[in-house]
Amino acid sequence: NADTLLHAPLADNGEYRDISHVSFCWDDASVVPKPLTAEKRATGTYDRTITWNLTKTVDPASHMGVAGDSFNSLWTVTATKDEQLGNYKVTGTITIDNPNGFPVDFSVTDELDDGTLAGVDCASATADNQDSGTVAANDSATCSYSASPPNKNATSNEALVTSKTDGVDGTSAQADITWNENVKGDEEVKLDDPRLNIS
Repeated sequence: NADTLLHAPLADNGEYRDISHVSFCWDDASVVPKPLTAEKRATGTYDRTITWNLTKTVDPASHMGVAGDSFNSLWTVTATKDEQLGNYKVTGTITIDNPNGFPVDFSVTDELDDGTLAGVDCASATADNQDSGTVAANDSATCSYSASPPNKNATSNEALVTSKTDGVDGTSAQADITWNENVKGDEEVKLDDPRLNIS
């Protein structure tokens, strides 16, 4: 931009002073900070715990007679299957990319679509969860997270990355949740009685 009002300093007599050199400072408008980007992964797991309860009944339950009499009773053994679902967890990673030529400070929050908040840890070597950190210039940083929802109704979760460096925008990342079942116990049982040679 031109400026016709620029001139050398004036002397007391109103004449321009002599100058030996001029220094200019300016901002390079072509260097614009770029926003952070992020991607994430999500895996859901839960336990299906199986237990079996056995009940035995006999009919008739008693007999009356004299010595030498023989009697028959029918024994019935019933196996009842019980299943309990629990220990729901959603875990994964959040990878934050910094396309700028300088480090950027950030913080992260993560929430399932059922409202469950996740604990985010961006410094595994430090005790307890650290939900903030610094991503180096032209580099990436990875945070892990874990949530414990009450059931498997959640289908996705979203991470919100907030930049703490002026001029750099944050970002968000979303991932669908794939639920995997861990079976604890036996799907089927086989009753046997070695004393009666039944199996």
